[in-house]
Amino acid sequence: MDLKAINCVIVGVSGETGAAIRSLLLRHGASVIGTTRQSGNSHGLVKLSENDFAIEMDPIEAASVQGSFNLITEHFSQIHVWINIVGGFEMGETIEDYPRAAWDKMWKLNFLTVLNTSQIILPHFKQFQVGRLINFGSAAAESSMALAGPYLVSKAAVHMLTKAIASEVSGDITCNAILPGIIDTQANRLAMSDADFSTWVSPETIAEKILVLLKSSNSGGLIQL
Repeated sequence: MDLKAINCVIVGVSGETGAAIRSLLLRHGASVIGTTRQSGNSHGLVKLSENDFAIEMDPIEAASVQGSFNLITEHFSQIHVWINIVGGFEMGETIEDYPRAAWDKMWKLNFLTVLNTSQIILPHFKQFQVGRLINFGSAAAESSMALAGPYLVSKAAVHMLTKAIASEVSGDITCNAILPGIIDTQANRLAMSDADFSTWVSPETIAEKILVLLKSSNSGGLIQL
């Protein structure tokens, strides 16, 4: 895939990981459309700089995803890459003590966002017989941990959805998931100030792995970082 000739949508671009991926793709010449839930860009696609665009979209709401996709494809006739970063994390209670609201919240933020966007972009990829769909799962959802049931279950569902999509696509279409451990962001350092930061994965490392996946024909991978 020639990065200088591709259009990439990043869902959830406002965090440090999204910013690192956006920056690297732009440096390689790709056009990037970053989505945020509260960007203030509700009037449509906004050009921030050369090849860099923003749009407001709530991936929890299927109608919002469809509306934003329609606006994007009015400007870009073809989307080559779709990256689902958006998600959330919560821990603190046992399975039996976690309130139902927490289960619903994690399910919506981590799984429903990926399902909604996948159902929109996959027909587009199949129309052109080319596309790269990259989801974000979690290394913890493969190994498990205590007191984070809603998060783990929602991310495990993303893993299986990724593999299911990969089994259904053909041509030059792939679907993979990045499974980071703890990401080395300022927010995480503040929240876990006593941790060993050297074991954490940097947003830049994740961005570099994204580039590898864009150039690869492998599909269905759950790549732990």
